[in-house]
Amino acid sequence: MDAPAADSRQVAAAWAVFGKLPGDMRDYRVLSASYNQLDYFDEQIRPYVPEAPTARAEAPPRPYYVFWPGPDTVTGKPTLNCGRADESDVRDASGRLSDRLRFFSAEVRHLVGGGPAAQTAAGYRDLAAAMDAAARSMPADPEEWAYLDLAGAALEAALDGVRVRELDWLAAGAAALLSGRVVITGAGQVPVEQKLLCLDAICGLLPYGVRATLSAATYARGTGLHGIRLFFGDPAPPDAFELPWAAPPPALAAGAAVRYRKQLARRSGRGAGTAEAIHELFAELMDLADPCAVDDADSVIRLAGRASLAGLEEDLAEGAGAAERARVFVRRGPVRARGAEGARARLWDRIQPGWPDGVALAPVDLRHLELPVTEVNLERLTAGLYAVLGSSDGPETVLHYARQARAARLADRLLAGLLRRLTPRCETSLDGFAEVLGRLGDLTADEPRELRAALAEPSPVPLALLRRQSAPSSRLDGVRVLLRTAVPPGRSAPDWLKAPYALVLGGPEPGSDLLAALDADHPGYLDVVRGIARRVGKAAEPWLRQAEARAARQRRAEDTRAELDALFDGLEYAAEARVATAAREALRCDCPPGPLVARLAAWHGSGETERLRHLLERIADGDIWLLGTLMRCVVAGDGTRSTFPGHVVAGFRDQPRELISKEADLHAEIARAQAGIERIGWIRARWNRLCLRRGAAR
Repeated sequence: MDAPAADSRQVAAAWAVFGKLPGDMRDYRVLSASYNQLDYFDEQIRPYVPEAPTARAEAPPRPYYVFWPGPDTVTGKPTLNCGRADESDVRDASGRLSDRLRFFSAEVRHLVGGGPAAQTAAGYRDLAAAMDAAARSMPADPEEWAYLDLAGAALEAALDGVRVRELDWLAAGAAALLSGRVVITGAGQVPVEQKLLCLDAICGLLPYGVRATLSAATYARGTGLHGIRLFFGDPAPPDAFELPWAAPPPALAAGAAVRYRKQLARRSGRGAGTAEAIHELFAELMDLADPCAVDDADSVIRLAGRASLAGLEEDLAEGAGAAERARVFVRRGPVRARGAEGARARLWDRIQPGWPDGVALAPVDLRHLELPVTEVNLERLTAGLYAVLGSSDGPETVLHYARQARAARLADRLLAGLLRRLTPRCETSLDGFAEVLGRLGDLTADEPRELRAALAEPSPVPLALLRRQSAPSSRLDGVRVLLRTAVPPGRSAPDWLKAPYALVLGGPEPGSDLLAALDADHPGYLDVVRGIARRVGKAAEPWLRQAEARAARQRRAEDTRAELDALFDGLEYAAEARVATAAREALRCDCPPGPLVARLAAWHGSGETERLRHLLERIADGDIWLLGTLMRCVVAGDGTRSTFPGHVVAGFRDQPRELISKEADLHAEIARAQAGIERIGWIRARWNRLCLRRGAAR
């Protein structure tokens, strides 16, 4: 055997030497051992001695290696025994050369190593190489430990074994072990190295933990009384499954062996990608390192099945206990199996709402599942990622897939899909989405057209994002990220982001009319802008003050319009209808409404001229434009009422020419009212008061 690898680890082992002394007339026995426990180790070794063939000339190549389960230690840890049997130069009393077996026993957990078993576990080839080195210098002191220099290359040895024998042949041997003994026949002169690789490959198709209860040997006499379960030898005993070296494997007996053989066939793949599938199969089974009984075939089959995505799917269908085992599988680390995209997608869909036993989905479940980021999977990806986005480490999982989406040039569609699923009320998800945007960095190279289109309009979710990121409890970095995401370099910001852009990134000032209109359509918008302005020290910006004033007037007008609608609902009198129309026209002209509703309410239900006069007498706190619009509408088309309103309208005669030109339809009324101007002193006084107040306001 080759020397141990340079990066091998040392494992302490109990030891013993089994053989004969020169001229010995006695049978083979333990000659020396750890702590001089000769009888104890004799009980351990004797049932598994491979027994040399009677005809030495036909003996298979030496040394013979044998591996078998040892007893638990005093701490309850299982051990694995192993021995190296070779010829010695010692002759017994009959003059025949005797064999000598050097025995070692180490805890199974030390053979597995400290990392994932697929990376650190020692195989039979590793143990053989370590015994070769240790056998050359066995301890002289019984109180000393022997040390095995182990390389953790069980996975590599199993894969090398596939190059020695085809996978179907190896799988038949692995499956048959669940039903009993397996003997490989017709391999007497096969090199020891190849035999070790075959043992590693056959046992590599079972969970690694099975080795704690399984015995195997590169040679044992077929008719011997040993208890070895898997070995090379001739002939095969009657109760064993014979696996001929140079022929296809025979059919397996019905039962567990057949079921396991089919399970391995499903997972090993066919055609393109088979080599990769085989590698993943060995690695998954190697990671199942907890000791398990080879005689409990059903448990081994279930355990091996859960090492694969297909087995995990089946496990989920078995109830709450199975779901818990599946959850442990997903959370222990990334699922490495490749070529199983369909199984990943089905499992993703199954667990997306949460586990079958009601346990909430954890972000790590999705991160470890490693669903490929493809066009086909985009919808299920966004659904699953949205489900965990609001949890504590949800953004980390979303970021994990977003980076893969970026490499696949699908980041824009993934992020836009998440944005469409957000709701204004789910604040933690909004914060998570903003965190993902910030950690992804500049998206310019991703050409996020779909995402920018979704952010171009002030729909509820983008508004909620802006509101959350501009809150006093948050940093303005979120606002900067949102603005840079929504606005391409060198382009103008969408209307609803012009104000934040101007305040935070120094863009052009937006018009007050635009901001007032946005606030009217999206109540609370100006509050958000005002909050950002305070955070950056720009609350006194003139354009912002103007927008706030205009928005306040619009809100008052909206309130008055609503009251008017309620007041004039179901009008029956023509005069009332004209007044209602006048009031609505005045509001449409964007003039301050004043206490209009209360005054119209005093006249509501009566078309009498005196009641109208009473209303107009109380309009002193109103507005010139409102009065003019009201009078224009009241006098239209009613000859019986034109005289009185005409006199009222005569109050316009002293207004500037541009005002009169805007009231061109009143010229005739003004002319007809000149003769009776002395009779409207009351309205003249009111008019003068209005003009005086208006001038003072300026």
